[in-house]
Amino acid sequence: MAKILVVDAERNARTLVKRILEEEGHEVVALASADEAKAEIWAASTGGKQDRFDLLITDIKISGGSGIDLIKDLNSSGIEIPILVTGGAVPPESVASAMKAGAIDFLSKPFSENDLLEKVNMILNMEKDTFGKLERRAKELLEAGNLTLADKVIKQMFSINPSSPVSHYLYYRLLRIRGNENLALKHLKCALEFDPKYQPAIEEMKRIGEEKR
Repeated sequence: MAKILVVDAERNARTLVKRILEEEGHEVVALASADEAKAEIWAASTGGKQDRFDLLITDIKISGGSGIDLIKDLNSSGIEIPILVTGGAVPPESVASAMKAGAIDFLSKPFSENDLLEKVNMILNMEKDTFGKLERRAKELLEAGNLTLADKVIKQMFSINPSSPVSHYLYYRLLRIRGNENLALKHLKCALEFDPKYQPAIEEMKRIGEEKR
């Protein structure tokens, strides 16, 4: 079963989520604030793999900040963790901001036990996908122009293997399609730093060099 961190300023809400997930056999830590969550995640990330959290469930409104700020802080610290964001009467732009920051999905309050478990199981099952399956899925999504879902899949690849040149190369492709050339180039260079012999990145660097002549 999974190790899950629940962050919600409302005690009744986090207690309920904790109970539901523990009844499913998961190990659950429930906290109220962003600072507590960051400390817990950091401590877990510096331990063995068995200590790390498999999922973070955070409300948009938490003590000491917002769920979105928490996600951004984790990203800045280089900590990769699948994230489900919850919230009641949340404006669409806030949901979009959470997804853009790196959340995998959003669950609107109030939600049923089945709704919660469906979202949690979906995310945990995504984590079980092999790196190769995710790579194939990301390429298919990029070819189809589904950049939002491709972004999520590639981030799953990063969480499994953050030093893979494949993840960086695919993210290069995605960012380039979005028009973010500078950040895209950084990921392309990262791909070559992790594997100087990674052929797709080598060919792309050659193409870029030829275009500048």
